[in-house]
Amino acid sequence: GPARSGDGSTFRGVCSGHLRDVPEGGTVFAFVRQPSIPFQPPANPHVPMIMAGAGTGMAPFRGFLQERESLRARGVPIATSLLFLGCRDREDDLLYADELKAYEADGVATLITACSRIAGYPYRYVQHALEASADQVWDAMQHDAVVLVCGNASTMAPGVRAALVSVFRAKTGAGASDGEAWLAGLRTSHRYLEDIWGETA
Repeated sequence: GPARSGDGSTFRGVCSGHLRDVPEGGTVFAFVRQPSIPFQPPANPHVPMIMAGAGTGMAPFRGFLQERESLRARGVPIATSLLFLGCRDREDDLLYADELKAYEADGVATLITACSRIAGYPYRYVQHALEASADQVWDAMQHDAVVLVCGNASTMAPGVRAALVSVFRAKTGAGASDGEAWLAGLRTSHRYLEDIWGETA
């Protein structure tokens, strides 16, 4: 795409540009870093996942769903998961749309999009879509769902936390402090996991 410098040049990506310039048969130096958090799908495929992300936050969720699809294809019963995926417009930038439709058709996941650039569309960001889907979210939580959040630390992550607590309070009649305690309990039991970046809120 056009470089942000505005000088008319084309930005081709740092990593992809480097890989393009490596000659065939050349060497690329890389390292694998041990994750600092256990951000992975539940080992038990009967446990549903509630995934919330946008843009590149889709990357780990795609892998999680590919794993579940592989298990399903081999005859292993799996839980249907919820994927809350943010994008500007479903027609222009919904990543892996065809793949996600196939997962829906196969009962691997229910896709709930949150579009931020469609006039009149009711759910602007993933946290809004999550709260609007309170019945589905609460049902999954009653089946020991693990909540996985991947994306912006300053906007999306606190929004998803607040939406989840709001669902808990609406379904139980609990107060704000009880909601926060419930969320803390999910974190302690590794049922609420975040892979987030940027300034934390």
